[in-house]
Amino acid sequence: MHRSGESVDLDNASWPDLFGPITAVDTVLVPGYVDDDTGRTVARGYPSQVALGSDGVFLEFATDGYSGQLTFQVKDGTEIPEEIVEDPSFEPLFIDIAWLFVREPIPRRLESITLFLNEESDLSKRRVRAASATFEGGGVLALDPFSFSGIEVGSATLRDEIDENVMSRGGRRTVISR
Repeated sequence: MHRSGESVDLDNASWPDLFGPITAVDTVLVPGYVDDDTGRTVARGYPSQVALGSDGVFLEFATDGYSGQLTFQVKDGTEIPEEIVEDPSFEPLFIDIAWLFVREPIPRRLESITLFLNEESDLSKRRVRAASATFEGGGVLALDPFSFSGIEVGSATLRDEIDENVMSRGGRRTVISR
């Protein structure tokens, strides 16, 4: 598996090169916090990153903070972003949204991951315009960092919107299958 910072030839990239041991997903974690400022307790998502994985190994996508791109990396474990942890008014937590996108039964085998690229994308730095994962049984998880509130997380409809947007602006997509 290539490590972050190493060059990856997109035309010859394989699943292990980009996504390492991630083959099935039973968890899709979005950081969040407990908000009780309104007099009632509410869990609020803070989608600056989305981690999908199983058995403590995650493929983590995060906003890069400046160019509207997603970065991705394979990690053992995942962490709540510092800005949530450091704020004493927040009680940090992860919200697992796997059941919304992966489909039952969980865990589900990953069939493919589509990477959408534009002129700001740089695969050698694991930076892409957007991404989507397709699961056995047809479930789709699409990730678009072009949202005011962080990463927009959606299904096949969002994936199709991303595809149309990226392709109409001269971008490209590549599908990496297992």
